[in-house]
This record gives sequence, structure tokens and C-alpha cells, in this order.
Amino acid sequence: MHWQQIIDEVTGMLHEFPFRIPPDIMLVLRVGSVSEGVLRQLDPEFDFLAAAQAFLREHGFMERAARMKLEEVRGELEGSLWAVLRLPTKLERELDARAEERTRALAHTQQQNTRPLGYAVLAAASLIGTALIATVDIAYAVVGVGITLIFIALFISSSGPWLDNCS
Repeated sequence: MHWQQIIDEVTGMLHEFPFRIPPDIMLVLRVGSVSEGVLRQLDPEFDFLAAAQAFLREHGFMERAARMKLEEVRGELEGSLWAVLRLPTKLERELDARAEERTRALAHTQQQNTRPLGYAVLAAASLIGTALIATVDIAYAVVGVGITLIFIALFISSSGPWLDNCS
């Protein structure tokens, strides 16, 4: 690939995508293009890119760039490794928090569901007790009926969600 082909490709991309190339890069492209043109007039077989690569290799620029890239990749891998190592702990904490939240919600729901049942049992026991006491003294029976009615009212007032869950 010749230097001019690179410039033509970059120019084509600029027309296709609305990117702006920094002035320093444009200067390098222009200098490379002019240099390649002059050197090709002097030697038609001259390969500017091969000469530039050889120069960069001889002066250690390629190795330095490769080392920098490897250091960058190593740093990213190291950061990713620490993130991966911390992931199970974070995941465990999140799962524990969600399980605790669900347990609390379930306990609350169960508490709300058992309250009406408790009132129903107390109303039934009061009614049975009232029936047994009614044979002894009618005054106790009136008190027993009052207590039974209170438990029935509590059952009805708290059984809205319970009856919904039963159906």
C-alpha cells in the first residue's frame, strides 16, 4: 500500500463520516505524501512505508509501542481480574439481601393471613363457651355473646385479604 492510497482512504472516510482529524495528524499525512512523491521521483521502486517501518524498528519505536500496548492490556486484565474476584462476594451479598427481603415479605404476609384465622378460632371458642355458660347463668351468656360478636367483627374486618387469598 502506498502513502497516497492511505491518504485517499482517509479522505474517503472523512467524506463518509463527519469526523475531524486533528491538525497534527493531517500534517503527518501531508509530509508523508510529499515525501513519498519526492522519493518516488528519485527512485520509482522506493517503498516509503517499508522504509518508515524499518526506521521505526531500528530506533526501537515498534518495540516501545508494543510494550506500551502490552502494559495497557496487562493493566486492563489486572483490573478485570480483581473485578471478577470481587464478583462472587458482591453477588452473594445481593442474593442474601434479596432473600432477606423476600423472607420479611413472606413473614408479613403470613402474619396478615393468620390473624383472621385466629379471630375465627377465638369467636368459635367464645360461642362454645357461651353455650356452655348459658345453662348456668344468663348474664354470663350475654357477656359471652358480646365477646363472640367482638371476635366475629374483628374476623370480618381483618379477613378481606385473607378471603381474597383463599379464593
